[in-house]
Amino acid sequence: MELPHLEVPTEDQSFGHCFGCGENNPIGLRLRPVYDGERVVATFTPEWNHQGWHNVTHGGILYSVLDEVTAYVVLCSGFSFGVTAKSTVRFRLPAVTNEPLLATAWPTRVTSRLIEVSGRLSMADGTVVAEVDSAFIPAGRSPKAFLWDLDGVIIDSAAPHYQSWHEVFAAHGVEYTEAQFKSFFGTRDDLIINKLLGPLPLSEVKAIEAEKERRFRELAHGQIQAFPGVLPLLRAMKKNAFRVAIGTSVP
Repeated sequence: MELPHLEVPTEDQSFGHCFGCGENNPIGLRLRPVYDGERVVATFTPEWNHQGWHNVTHGGILYSVLDEVTAYVVLCSGFSFGVTAKSTVRFRLPAVTNEPLLATAWPTRVTSRLIEVSGRLSMADGTVVAEVDSAFIPAGRSPKAFLWDLDGVIIDSAAPHYQSWHEVFAAHGVEYTEAQFKSFFGTRDDLIINKLLGPLPLSEVKAIEAEKERRFRELAHGQIQAFPGVLPLLRAMKKNAFRVAIGTSVP
């Protein structure tokens, strides 16, 4: 089966009117899928206008939720998009309206030609309402790349940075406040030094930079932690072949 021709959104287009996740679709489901590195999850509370039988959610709506979260597995597997080739859905129990549901989806087999995905819809107590097994034909690998900063984005290094700057400037008779630190955070060391101490010979600037870096490394040794969720996200990106780079002004 060949991938059907689809008009993929360009820079001035979007998926904003997608029935499943589009923000601009007034009658859409407006799902907000989240990927934790292993599974895609989304919450959905069916309303009265989603019913089939009285106060029972229409099966087509339930399948639409499952189709959306399983399709997101394709995107999170490093592909630009994919189309549903086949689905087998099993409805276990009625889903009453105005009761929240949790949709979960995960890959069972990923190749460049076919991506197989399983998913389920569960009530708040974990009772399964519906299950699905789907196969998607993926397009090419996603062209997206992710550019990370280091300090304050990947690692929580603010405290040792502030303390080392505070000590270095105090040795030169200048007070360095937390407000100044926050305003300069992310700025190159030489620019901070010249801003606080005025124009200095390059050799002196380099010496101050070296002292600050030495003290920072002493304070930071064994203490630096990544922000919550960062390492699982980076591992998921690596697993799914997304291109990742880092840009930073630190030595």
